[in-house]
Amino acid sequence: MRKEQIITANNNQMEEKGMKGRFIHLKKRFVPALSGALMGV
Repeated sequence: MRKEQIITANNNQMEEKGMKGRFIHLKKRFVPALSGALMGV
């Protein structure tokens, strides 16, 4: 494999992980806020 191909493959994997990571991060930040709001109500 050429370095270029490896870089593009890594970029694709990073993008997928990045999207999932952001989604999980949002969930982690959102769930406590939502549960806190529900418990407060």
